[in-house]
Amino acid sequence: MMYRTVHYGEGMDNTRRDELLDASLAYVAENGLSDFTLRSVAASIGTSHRMLIHHFGSKAGLERAIVERTTELLTSPVAATEQAAAELSTREVAEQTWASVSSPHAAPLMRLYLDFSSRATHGDPLAGEVVEAIRDHGRATALAARSGETEEEVLLGSAVMSAFLKGLLLDHLSGATFVEPADALERFIQLVESFKERP
Repeated sequence: MMYRTVHYGEGMDNTRRDELLDASLAYVAENGLSDFTLRSVAASIGTSHRMLIHHFGSKAGLERAIVERTTELLTSPVAATEQAAAELSTREVAEQTWASVSSPHAAPLMRLYLDFSSRATHGDPLAGEVVEAIRDHGRATALAARSGETEEEVLLGSAVMSAFLKGLLLDHLSGATFVEPADALERFIQLVESFKERP
């Protein structure tokens, strides 16, 4: 399978480096990182490993670029929701975030994120960087949007929401869920709302 189409770079400068990076990211999203070499990527995206070295310097340079682009793309689907969180209810934040991460268009990126998360648990340093960068981004945007809550409350609420949505996403993408994701999301929202209403 050839990864010639730019899958992930919409809205960015369409330079040759961007095209190669987006095609490489598409390859990684489809195949994971277990067999990631310059030659395997180059053969799959229709270029040479020398061309990849020319634009990225080395395998490590291409990996670094993939990490940076992956982090950027994985944080963008929920960025608008997070930034507006101060004006949104818990229900609206949960529903809009879930709509962003569960859309068919986002599926390849979400699978890549779960792959990075899995590899991070096994000590992969590059995967760990992606997960850490996404965590730090979520922490910063949650705190920026806080309204009337302490920092501790905001971070705890954000962590609980993130953990639930990641679990739901994993079940959704793997087919492991035994109820409709929308029903599970609704029950989660009800539980959060009832907890917030407690005196």
